Amino acid sequence: MNKYSLAIKLLQLLDEFENDKLTNNVDLQSFINWISIKITDYGDNHMKSLVGDLDDIHVKKGEDPINLIAQLVVFLNRYAKFYTKDALKNTELQTVDEFGYLSILYTYPSLTKTELIYLNVQEKTSGTEVIKRLLRSELIHQFDDPDDKRSQRVALTEKGKTVLFEAFENMGNVSKIMSAGISYKEKQNLAYLLNKLAVFHHQICKPDKEIDLKKLVEEHFKEIDE
Repeated sequence: MNKYSLAIKLLQLLDEFENDKLTNNVDLQSFINWISIKITDYGDNHMKSLVGDLDDIHVKKGEDPINLIAQLVVFLNRYAKFYTKDALKNTELQTVDEFGYLSILYTYPSLTKTELIYLNVQEKTSGTEVIKRLLRSELIHQFDDPDDKRSQRVALTEKGKTVLFEAFENMGNVSKIMSAGISYKEKQNLAYLLNKLAVFHHQICKPDKEIDLKKLVEEHFKEIDE
């Protein structure tokens, strides 16, 4: 393939990439990651090998990848909970949700309770309970919103910062072990795909609004050709 043919092929791929993305933001690294996944030939034998290796966790050989993805996401979430439980056992934090709330608050001077819950992708009732626990532990404090008297804002306390910093190393180890077993390139590809899924679900799913699952499937589910 000469350089002109290659340039044409790259332009075709760029056009396909733009159509495939969920946002209008096109950057070089995302394009590189997308191409890497596009041209990687996993093949049927690789998929069969992968599924075969998972027999011990009751995944059937030849299972539809749609079902496999959903099942493995659930399994990975459970593994993360096991690791997180150990990581937080000597801290004042009880759950990964509490760690997540403190981490997000560390990046903002303050947030309304609704904003904090929304950024953690939780239902309001569940998020409110997390905030109550953090308030009781004096890891955060609340105050009236100066711009909206009906709302309250929350912010980290000094104690909250200390507890958060103490948990950072162990939670960093959770991140490391959760991505262990695959190469750096595979980590990049996986991060790209997971981010793409996260963006998609952020657009269609609002935790505090009722959903019609059947309607969502009819509107949004489609197979994308390789």
